[in-house]
Amino acid sequence: MCKTLIEAVTANAKKQAPAIIKHLQLSGINDWKDLTKANLYDFRDMVTSCVSSSSARTYFATLKAILDRYSEESGIPCQDYRKILTAKEQRPVKTFLNMADLYLLEGVQPKGLLEEFVLNEFLVSAYTGMRISDVMAISLENVNGEFLSYVSLKTKVHAMVPMRPGLDRRIKWLQEHPLTISLPGYNNAIRRMCQRAGIDETVKVFKAGKEMEGPKWKFVSSHTGRISFCTCLASLGAGLQEIRRMAGHTTTAMTERYIVPSGIEISEKAMAFFR
Repeated sequence: MCKTLIEAVTANAKKQAPAIIKHLQLSGINDWKDLTKANLYDFRDMVTSCVSSSSARTYFATLKAILDRYSEESGIPCQDYRKILTAKEQRPVKTFLNMADLYLLEGVQPKGLLEEFVLNEFLVSAYTGMRISDVMAISLENVNGEFLSYVSLKTKVHAMVPMRPGLDRRIKWLQEHPLTISLPGYNNAIRRMCQRAGIDETVKVFKAGKEMEGPKWKFVSSHTGRISFCTCLASLGAGLQEIRRMAGHTTTAMTERYIVPSGIEISEKAMAFFR
């Protein structure tokens, strides 16, 4: 009898299983029936954004071998998985919220407990660079004067980030109102609030193997807060090493993947080269 997808990955992927399963589930893939073309592209784009090229190739090769083994009996919806699961040099281009967008989002009135939870969690992530899992693990005990100090659950890197005024209230609120929300539910909530905030600038992104265009709110997700943190700091002239330490990354190469090309300003001194 065919195993479930998660059971198959657990049994066959060995050391890579936890990471592969995490990215599968974040892409909306929990079983064989979820292996649609769109979900596989999301999985590929997420992996290539979050890990090194060598790790991505290892994950893809492992997953393809598993899918090959169970393809006949599992009824995988998309049989083009071999073409999709490749670590191409072209990385997905995602969107981010600039400082003006974040100010607009701060002014949104949440509709219900779920939206208030998502808004607080997203803004803490956007202003500290923390992963959502780290946001849910901290408390006011991590606040030391004007700084937030924590150890990343994923990388074990110690990070210290200046505390934006009012952020401690959001952290306290999250402590007092713990919720468990599915990824689609989270993304839908933050998009609704971004839309109400008027974050509707037309943007182009590259995801799911193709270029897309539309209002910015449409492409915001749980990961956008962290991307916004790194991109905003880079646009303001912060160095890669500074951003890396605050974001809890192990390498600047990983940090660079979180910085969206956005016409970053060049200093007057550097502009002399172009005149």
